[in-house]
Amino acid sequence: MIEFAQPERLWGLGLGILILLLALPPRPQREVLTAHLPQWLRALRRHKRSPLRYPWLRTLLLLLAFCAAVMAGSRPRVPARPGPTQLRVVVDASASLHARQVQGSAWDDLRRALRQGLDRLPPHVRARVEFVRCDRLVQFLREVDDLGAPSPCALGMDLARVARAAQTDDVAVWTLTDGRAAVPTLGALTLVGRVADNVGITALRVDDRWPLPDVELEIEVGNFTSSARPVTVRVAAAATVLEEPSPPPVTCQLAQGAREVVRWSLRRRTGGDVRVQIDGDDALALDDAVRCTLPPPPAPRIAVQSDSDAPFLRTAAEVLAAETGGEVVAATERDARVSFVLVEGGVQRAADWADLPGLTFGTRFVVDGAAPPDPAPLLGTAIEWDRTDALTRGLDFSEVRVARLAAVVTGAALLQQGDVPLAARAPNGRAVHFAFRLSDSNLWLLPAFPQLLRRCYAAAHADTAKVGFAADNLVDAGESDLRAVDPASDRPLPPFGAPAIDLTAWFALAALLALLARVALPQA
Repeated sequence: MIEFAQPERLWGLGLGILILLLALPPRPQREVLTAHLPQWLRALRRHKRSPLRYPWLRTLLLLLAFCAAVMAGSRPRVPARPGPTQLRVVVDASASLHARQVQGSAWDDLRRALRQGLDRLPPHVRARVEFVRCDRLVQFLREVDDLGAPSPCALGMDLARVARAAQTDDVAVWTLTDGRAAVPTLGALTLVGRVADNVGITALRVDDRWPLPDVELEIEVGNFTSSARPVTVRVAAAATVLEEPSPPPVTCQLAQGAREVVRWSLRRRTGGDVRVQIDGDDALALDDAVRCTLPPPPAPRIAVQSDSDAPFLRTAAEVLAAETGGEVVAATERDARVSFVLVEGGVQRAADWADLPGLTFGTRFVVDGAAPPDPAPLLGTAIEWDRTDALTRGLDFSEVRVARLAAVVTGAALLQQGDVPLAARAPNGRAVHFAFRLSDSNLWLLPAFPQLLRRCYAAAHADTAKVGFAADNLVDAGESDLRAVDPASDRPLPPFGAPAIDLTAWFALAALLALLARVALPQA
């Protein structure tokens, strides 16, 4: 179908009748009667002259050239075809696309289907293709080669939302996915997923007690197969990372569709990678292992200062240093390199403890040179403690006995007898001050004391903690379950629109060719 941008110029086609009239041969002016017709015919044959004939072919070529020229002046064109002229391809690049198929992986099938579809696109559409890669983030790409590989840590994307945002009147959307997540209901759709059995690690939790060496590792294993099966889970690390580089493996019997949590209590020596892996050969190897990076412990320098001959405080410092991989230094070495201080008795300037982490027992503090206040007398009431504070939560201090008080403490009270605070957290949150000497109490004999010491040490380093572990290849449970595939069917690409095609040059060329053909014909 052809349309004209300036159809009013087509009236010139009516002038073509003049070409027909002008091409008619002239009629004789008069009639001559003769009785010598035989002689006239013999003379005509002798000169080999043909009778005049009408030049139909030359006339038709001239008429064709005229009509083509008139139509070229009217700007003929093929009208534009309505429909989208751009294509946006939404590619599901989540972890489940790593699943093995008959030939390669589901990702290979997706890329193969993508290239075949692009090869069938009209040229004017292919030049405007945009690729939207969907895993944890939405990325806009320009080339198929930029798609990369499926993301190992993808948690799935809302493909339907991405497709709705991408589609407009001029943009068609084509979604390629394996059907593990909800597929869009609009636009073209290509499914490449296949149902398969798989076992994988679906969750990871790391409770890092940094700066202490304790690490609680917890993983969840899921059985996404059609039958029960045993699963063996192993933990491995470099020889210098953990005190026990290869803890004993754990084997759990998982029913069909069941999940089970496996826990380890680990102690680190240095920082580094810890890898958890399950045994088995299934469809998706990406979720069979997960790796987390633990920060190294601070290896503290613990300073001890005591005016008592009792060894309790130094023994506590040595135990803490042995547990954290640090060392005990003399109080004279207290400087920026010291990360924790234990002080018993004596007099200290309050300004020196403005930001110093540690514990003090019966230490009196001087503010602006003034004499420290005298401690209050002990009462006969029972000892109470803050059961909500992180330092004392879950600990029992009911058996604490104190012979006498040696100092006055201020701050958030942790232990108190009546209205008299026996222990308080310093305003900086990095130190705890006790109103009595450790040697004047039985606190060091109670099970709560080692826990309190460890918690105070951890709280003193809270502002420099590096607890945030890195797990860069954890696969979501929805990606590990290869049994669930959306039952939606493939949908083809819609008919694409096309811009109008100008035919003026072609009609002008036709007029020129017709004239050249007329010139090439011999004259009658």
